[in-house]
Amino acid sequence: MCCLLPPPPPGPPPTPQWQASPRVLFVRRVHYLAHPRHDGNIVRRLDNEDTIYAALERAAAAPNAGFTLVNGMFSSMSMAEQVAAVQDACIIMGAHGAGLSHVLFGPPGLHMFELRPPAFMRPHFIAYSHWAGAVHHDWPLGTSTPPPDEVLRRLTALVSEVRTTK
Repeated sequence: MCCLLPPPPPGPPPTPQWQASPRVLFVRRVHYLAHPRHDGNIVRRLDNEDTIYAALERAAAAPNAGFTLVNGMFSSMSMAEQVAAVQDACIIMGAHGAGLSHVLFGPPGLHMFELRPPAFMRPHFIAYSHWAGAVHHDWPLGTSTPPPDEVLRRLTALVSEVRTTK
C-alpha cells in the first residue's frame, strides 16, 4: 500500500486566503560544512544575502510597507515549523537552493521569487512550482551580489501583483 493523497474535489482549486499584508518568506542560508562537490569550500548563492535581508526587513518595518517579511532560516526550524511557514506565505523567495523545494508544501497559488546566480542556472524550481500549482517568478542574475534596492523593487512589484490578483 502506498501513501497517495486522495484526489482533489471536483471543480476549480480553492482560492487562497491571502493576508491584508502578504507574508513574504525569505528562505535563507547559513554557512555550513561544505558539500563534497565544492572541494571543501563554502559556497554562498548570494554573497550579500545578509545585506539584502536587512534591506527587506527595513522596508517591511516601514508604515504602509505592503508586506510582512518572515525569516526563513530553515536550519533553525523544525520540519513542522518550515512547512507551516510556507503554508502561511503568499510569496516564497530566495536564492536558488534546496530550501526553495518547500514550494511543494505551499498552498495553490503561492508565488515563488527565485533569484538565480550565474553558477546556478538550473530549471529545478520552475518545475517544482508548476507541480505545486505555484506561480514561478525567475530572476536570472548576472552576479552573486544583486543590488538590494533592485531586489526590493522587484519584490515590491510582485507584492503589488499578488495583492491585485487575490
